[in-house]
Amino acid sequence: MQLENKLSTGQKKTLLCIFLGAFLLRVIFIFSYHNYDDIEKMKINGEEMIEIASHIVQGNGFSGKFILDTRVKPTAAMAPFYPYFLAFILQVFGKYGYLTVQLIQAVISSLICIIIYLTGLKIFDKKIAFIASILAALYLPLIYYCTVIWGAIFFAFLVTLYIYYLLRLQSDYNKYNLCFCGFILGIALLIDPVIVSFIPLSVLWLLFSLKTYIKISFKKVIMMLGITLVVITPWTIRNYILFNKFVFIKSQAGFTLWLGNNPHASGTERLVNDDSTEYKLPEEEYQYLTNLDESERDRYFLLKALAFIKENREKSIELFLKKFKSFWWVIEKKTTGFSENTKIAVMKITYGIPFVLALVGLLLSIKQIKSYMLIIFLFISLSFIYSITVFPVYRYRLPVEPYLLLFSSVSLSQLLQNIFTKAGAEAKT
Repeated sequence: MQLENKLSTGQKKTLLCIFLGAFLLRVIFIFSYHNYDDIEKMKINGEEMIEIASHIVQGNGFSGKFILDTRVKPTAAMAPFYPYFLAFILQVFGKYGYLTVQLIQAVISSLICIIIYLTGLKIFDKKIAFIASILAALYLPLIYYCTVIWGAIFFAFLVTLYIYYLLRLQSDYNKYNLCFCGFILGIALLIDPVIVSFIPLSVLWLLFSLKTYIKISFKKVIMMLGITLVVITPWTIRNYILFNKFVFIKSQAGFTLWLGNNPHASGTERLVNDDSTEYKLPEEEYQYLTNLDESERDRYFLLKALAFIKENREKSIELFLKKFKSFWWVIEKKTTGFSENTKIAVMKITYGIPFVLALVGLLLSIKQIKSYMLIIFLFISLSFIYSITVFPVYRYRLPVEPYLLLFSSVSLSQLLQNIFTKAGAEAKT
């Protein structure tokens, strides 16, 4: 990652200290939480990734047994980057593989603190950037997800890196940076294709931000997206060969849409019956679906979800609003990963306080909205796509949380300024 050319020696030393401090905190948490040698504990949040990676290590390729499968077979149920990364580390480091993965994720999480600092410099000033990087270093979700066997930390890192380099292109066009943006976007898609919802808004932002004629800007954007296509096309070709039809990256789009839009959906938890027991498909439907391949099942669920939305528009809007609220707030349900009251209370503090401060920060900086409109587009795209599709899980929100910390820093910076101003006035009197 190329740092800003104008960073002073003092700023570089500060960033190094923040990185090392953030990394130390994450390492302490990893060894304190100590789940890296407990496969069952890791499977609670990462079963799918662990299953696919295990099959890759065993020489069975990218395969698994998911959603109504009756046997292990080649799959596109998950995006490819993280399972292959996990398999590679497990093969190289053996019994220390999961610990190595968590330590690598600690490095990636610590780098997010640096990117947020650089983004803060681009949008605001040194003081706000510094506060934001400290908050990111201390932020519990960015620490906790280092221990989760999932691509959440990698995805959040790439999203922040993509946005930072887009901001750089706005004021300092460089074709290498443009190509790097395309490459970052491609890898992010291979970790979680949900970022596709952000691409149209980010491309529009870039088109109107580049200080060139629109025709030239359009060519530059095409070049960036061309690099992205080069990165993801091999996996799409693999999926086409496997299913004999186009499957972009994952074969789960229809299923996730159905999970959030069906008669048993609540907008906040997994599917349940009226008596709160877990919902299961009728036996006849279950048997029918087990005879379909992965892509055919996904199309079945897609059509079923669309039919529900069409026939139940008011209910669909109600579900959308519930999922939107759940995306931005703490979900007090048993099936979202944080069931105990103590964990919910912790989240209301560790996430709730920055969230409220971020709202204040957005109001305080509203006159600068043009400078951070790209971040607003990220907020809109991710919250919108998850509100349409599946019920919320906390990791879905992780890519936007570093920016909530950035806007929290605006509030804290203003608060500190008021305190020092008042203290200075009292000292003079």
